[in-house]
Amino acid sequence: ITVSAPMTPVDSEARAIGGVVAPAPGTATRDLNKLIYAKRTAAALGYIALSNLDRLSVTGFSKSGLQRFSAARGKGHAVKLLRFIAGIKAEGATDLDLMCRQYASQARFPGLLFILSDFLVEGGGTEGLRALQAAGHEVNVIHILAPAEVHPELALIGDLRLRDVETGATQEVSIDGGVLDLYREKFEAWQQGIEMFCRKRGINYVQVTTDQPFEDLVLHYLRRRGILS
Repeated sequence: ITVSAPMTPVDSEARAIGGVVAPAPGTATRDLNKLIYAKRTAAALGYIALSNLDRLSVTGFSKSGLQRFSAARGKGHAVKLLRFIAGIKAEGATDLDLMCRQYASQARFPGLLFILSDFLVEGGGTEGLRALQAAGHEVNVIHILAPAEVHPELALIGDLRLRDVETGATQEVSIDGGVLDLYREKFEAWQQGIEMFCRKRGINYVQVTTDQPFEDLVLHYLRRRGILS
């Protein structure tokens, strides 16, 4: 999910805020929970924008392309916004870099932009973030993960059959403490790589898990960071 707030040359006193929903790959419960969390957060950010009379747009990313909620201003568009966000679905693997490049090339006015995703894609989506910055957007990343992805001991231990939610391929594995340690090492390198990329490029980065109340994220943390006023 990306939410962006560009400055329009024809209305210098009004911000335009746009959003993109990038559903997690597949339709497993783990991913649906992340999608629900992203939807709720996007809806809250969108309502704040409409209430402030910012120009809001929201875009959903999926393998079928971009789904757009056209630019709107004012709380009178809130119901339409919520219906649009509710209709966004997880539709398999998403090329996040490609979707971000398409969004960057098509968005008319750059501005404040929130992108909500789990970033579980090849390359971590960094090329797409570069494209958004190059188009003039002020990019903010909200990195949404499941608790078990951060703390695998909550779900992964013993003899298991794992299924790839994108391809359907299965693999039988035995997970012990050594495997969990290796997972943590790989996970931290991946997550910290995305975070460091953002920090170096001046991109606001926030990692959250779906057991964190989204209202705390929107109403407290983002405001403490100065991302929301």
